[in-house]
Amino acid sequence: MEFQNSSEFPLLRRSHHASKILKSKSVDLNDWVSAQELLLQIPLDSNEVQRFHSYLKDNLSNDNSYFEAWSLFKNFEHEQLEKTTGTARENVKINTKRKNEILSDKYYYMALPEILKEAERINRNVVIYFTGWGHVDSRKLEVSLFNDMQINELLYDKFMFVTLYTDDKTKIENSPSQNEDKGTNMTVGKRGEKIQIHYLGSKKIPAFILLNTRGQLIRSLSKNINKETLRSFLTEE
Repeated sequence: MEFQNSSEFPLLRRSHHASKILKSKSVDLNDWVSAQELLLQIPLDSNEVQRFHSYLKDNLSNDNSYFEAWSLFKNFEHEQLEKTTGTARENVKINTKRKNEILSDKYYYMALPEILKEAERINRNVVIYFTGWGHVDSRKLEVSLFNDMQINELLYDKFMFVTLYTDDKTKIENSPSQNEDKGTNMTVGKRGEKIQIHYLGSKKIPAFILLNTRGQLIRSLSKNINKETLRSFLTEE
């Protein structure tokens, strides 16, 4: 109740609402004005949104949601920066199809067995990040963690990275992945919370776990999370 009465709550609620719409809204430049309003509600920098618009004009794909297109756009800008600074690594070559798979949010609605099956298919261990839409400390932490280029490269190039919002009220029966949760009145958030309790015995967020493709816990990170501890978590042998 204290948080709901704070000045930050309306902003976070609008951001959450805009993000959910953009995850399902297909790219349509004829309706750019409404999409732009949603992007600015997240909020994103207006100059960056204009660069995104220019990118969409040259790389239009109606098969992508705005959420997916944004991920591809950021990857494109990163590649351009590497080329400009001469730091591109020729030995790291990921084809366009794989980029779409890695950067899309299709893992979000998967049950754990489906996540592990997909991890086995692409031969990657799984990093699951537990967070919450309404958790202010997580939002502040993410600004530092996920704007770090090295951490992003590790998450998207080395692992299958899955983010689970444990307070998401979306009903499982209304999501793309139904399977074992059908008819249980389970929400996406509760399912994520069950996974976290299974591996960590706790609902405290934010938290990270690393699983192999058989679902065995390799290690976890739930205390003293910062760029240095997360980088160590991702690179420890």
